[in-house]
Amino acid sequence: MEKGYRESEQSWADLLRDIKKRGVEWIGLVVTDGNTAFQKALRMVYPSAFFQRCWAHKMRNVIDKEPRKAQAEVLEALREIYNAHTLPEAKRLKREFIQRYRYLYPKAVRLIEEGGDALFAYFRFPKAHWKSIKTTNPIESLFSTVKLRTRPARRLRTRISTVCLVLQILKTSTRRLNRLRDYLSIPGTIENLRSKKQ
Repeated sequence: MEKGYRESEQSWADLLRDIKKRGVEWIGLVVTDGNTAFQKALRMVYPSAFFQRCWAHKMRNVIDKEPRKAQAEVLEALREIYNAHTLPEAKRLKREFIQRYRYLYPKAVRLIEEGGDALFAYFRFPKAHWKSIKTTNPIESLFSTVKLRTRPARRLRTRISTVCLVLQILKTSTRRLNRLRDYLSIPGTIENLRSKKQ
């Protein structure tokens, strides 16, 4: 854990370089909400990492841009893409979404096109892991606990006291996290990804 300045590219790059210096030579997958500063930093420090765009954030962003009367229909179409069983099916459904809504809901189409292949990186991983790696919601819920505890404490005296408080909150909160589904297959998955990337 490291303090940073407003999630800037430099702050993320410093954090990733520090992780690398401490022995993390390779990262296989990063799931994030579309933070471009983080993506740029990741490409600089770990260029071979796969990037998965959080589907929960993407769907929320798309729906927020549409009129209320269109939201249910658009959300249903997005859920079809999200629940696709294969990469070709997901890509086909995405193309159909773009064709169907290009003129009706151009903002929605732009946001889906912007997601690119990062919407489908999870297909490279075991199917049992998909539910866990399509979204950042588990991490988001951890940080909502942090926000809940730190907002009332407006006068945290130093940065170090803030970092210590946040660390303690996270240590306590992570005890409630569930393991990744089929976690026993993770070493094999990592080895498989590393051998393909080299």
